[in-house]
Amino acid sequence: MKELNKNNIGLSLGIIFVAIHVLWFIILVAGFGQHFLSWIIETHFIKINIEIIEFNLFLGIMTLIRAFVVGYITGWLFAFIYNKLQGVKK
Repeated sequence: MKELNKNNIGLSLGIIFVAIHVLWFIILVAGFGQHFLSWIIETHFIKINIEIIEFNLFLGIMTLIRAFVVGYITGWLFAFIYNKLQGVKK
């Protein structure tokens, strides 16, 4: 079995996490954030009052950085564990 490249998997998942957050930012800037979030929460049979605040570029950039780091770490760990479970040798 071929070894998964931990760096490539980490980068891929990091990019996916960033793309999801960019999509959320587009929804926010377009003015649909409150409606979208209310819909998502209600589809999980949850009723809570959440208020969407005004978009802040600095917080947005920090969120993208955090999303990438979390995605990268998650992807790297996934590949590491997968390789160990498959008994892949370098």
